[in-house]
Amino acid sequence: MSAMRAGGFRGIGAAALVGLAAAAGAQGLEEREAYFRLSGPGATEAAGLAADGTLGWTNAVVDTTGTVQRATDLGGSNWVDYTGFEAATGESELQVMDPDTPDGMAFIPEGWFWMGDAFGEGDSDELPVHWVYTRALYMDCTEVTKACWDDVAGWAATNGYVFDHEGSGKETNHPVQTVSWHDAARWCNARSEREGLTACYTTNGAVWRTGQATNPVCDRDADGYRLPTEAEWEKAARGGPAGMRFAWSATNGITHDHANYYSSVAIAYDTSATRAYHPDWWTGGMPYTGEAAAGATNGYGLQGMCGNVWEWCGDWYDGGYYGVSPEADPEGAESGTYRILRGGSWNNGAEHLRTAFRIYNLPTYAGTVVGFRCVRTAPQE
Repeated sequence: MSAMRAGGFRGIGAAALVGLAAAAGAQGLEEREAYFRLSGPGATEAAGLAADGTLGWTNAVVDTTGTVQRATDLGGSNWVDYTGFEAATGESELQVMDPDTPDGMAFIPEGWFWMGDAFGEGDSDELPVHWVYTRALYMDCTEVTKACWDDVAGWAATNGYVFDHEGSGKETNHPVQTVSWHDAARWCNARSEREGLTACYTTNGAVWRTGQATNPVCDRDADGYRLPTEAEWEKAARGGPAGMRFAWSATNGITHDHANYYSSVAIAYDTSATRAYHPDWWTGGMPYTGEAAAGATNGYGLQGMCGNVWEWCGDWYDGGYYGVSPEADPEGAESGTYRILRGGSWNNGAEHLRTAFRIYNLPTYAGTVVGFRCVRTAPQE
């Protein structure tokens, strides 16, 4: 394997994997360089990097799997998995970056990953660990803030939308909370329509703007905002690396430097120097939410995937779904009673912040520990 740097989207090496500069957008991080290489059972040769960030290569061995890996510099052993691929033919390509990623969102590449509890420490609904493909998408870099919620909700109020809850937030830059699944999905529609995009959620063929629809239809091919599927959420939360407990790759432990959660000595991998609620946010009365942009940033540029508030996913909950889940773009059970929540909150212990942890609640539930972030399906070839 070899890797070479490329400025912007310029390819340099014909026979070497190339890198490119990754713009962090509205996330507030400095622009940084990224390098990519292939890891797998067969030798590979890079065919080039297109202007849209698509990397092409040849496979010496077919009918096998491999991994695209990423590094921020070549000065050390900092290669981490970026996404998995299946070498079905002698030639492959994958869009590893997207220059058209919307402001405030991160590009999550298509590809394969191992979904579920690799440590054998969770409940049975986190098993079996299974190989899953998800399409490319854009995801909000942070949980939806109270300021963003209010901005869209103000527009929605004069354009036919009615929400069951006003949405709360301790500060404008904290995540919005006390929103139900119904609220979050309808707000996604309002955000879409406000920006001239196609709303994803419909009921009886019409855009869903009011009421508690039992089973609204979600068009994941539309270009508007929606809630992530559970598989999309976990793929994004992992940030590329496989077999990690949390949404960061440097350690399988957790501290208050990584996330806003309730720390306890009872959890062996919780090694925080500060205990109980996060000391920076344990003030002013409950809820003890923190800034949405706080916490560790993962390999895809996402922040706060663990802790702060639980995040609604689009799926119905089914405790046995992993045993029957399709490999490609699973969307969850066709119907159910409860909707999925992921990521843990300011009021939860470290075990609930694991990327494999699954929890659920009624779609009408709204509490101070619940919020969400949006995704958009990226243009597909």
